[in-house]
Amino acid sequence: NYSFVDIKQLAAMFQDEYALPLANPLSGDLGVLRTTLLPGLLSAMNRNLRRQHSRVRLFETGLVFLQSESLLEVPRIAAVACGPALPEQWSADSRGMDYFDIKGEVERLLALRGCDEVNFERLHAPWAHPGASASVLIDEQCIGWCGAVHPQVLKSLDIDCEVFAFELDLELIQRRQVQIARPYSKFPSIRRDIAIWLPEQTTYAEVRACILESAGELLQNLVVFDVYHDQKSKKGYKSLAIGLILQNVSSTLTDNVTDPVIQQVISNLHSKLSAELRG
Repeated sequence: NYSFVDIKQLAAMFQDEYALPLANPLSGDLGVLRTTLLPGLLSAMNRNLRRQHSRVRLFETGLVFLQSESLLEVPRIAAVACGPALPEQWSADSRGMDYFDIKGEVERLLALRGCDEVNFERLHAPWAHPGASASVLIDEQCIGWCGAVHPQVLKSLDIDCEVFAFELDLELIQRRQVQIARPYSKFPSIRRDIAIWLPEQTTYAEVRACILESAGELLQNLVVFDVYHDQKSKKGYKSLAIGLILQNVSSTLTDNVTDPVIQQVISNLHSKLSAELRG
């Protein structure tokens, strides 16, 4: 796409504040430098949709330009997607994309960096759908966002289907730490499963952070294997079933060691997130 866009496109996405107007634009609809990659991608998506392509996946890398005291040129990578989550096939039922599909694409992209911790926090932005979008953070630094594009933005661009997107600062995600090897334990791991009730608005990121803080170095991995809602007796709550995998590099774990760890996890989940054990 061109680095020049229509100011109306940026305004529709509430991204026109730092736009730099061109002294001699190529045309009236290419009058400012882009402050985000999304207008060009959404326009290209719209052209494909009008030509009967119902499942569209597009990405772009390039510079965006932010006017402040000086002109900042920021390299970014962005993508847009719409239509069914999977290509038409016989082995799986057709379903539309959702937030977790685009979040998974971001996680796979960032996995190329190595072992840095990636977090997702609720995003409140006028161009993003509330409740279906998130800021992307690495080491507590925001590097971009992912999720559903706000319906009002899509309407202004004459797109009448749900669209999911992400945009990340390319320079920040290209930084990576050197991998450090650690010994692999020769002793068996132990798995302990817990099921807890949580307020509906509590995120998995909050649960995961609390468990990591409570379990310490013995915790090797944790997995969510069930999500349950009971709208009759537990309206406003959700239940997560979580498996905690514990392992020691120097000895076999016993119940005397693991039971206090699990109790500490449950206690901290209760005190910090109002969690209750599910009977």
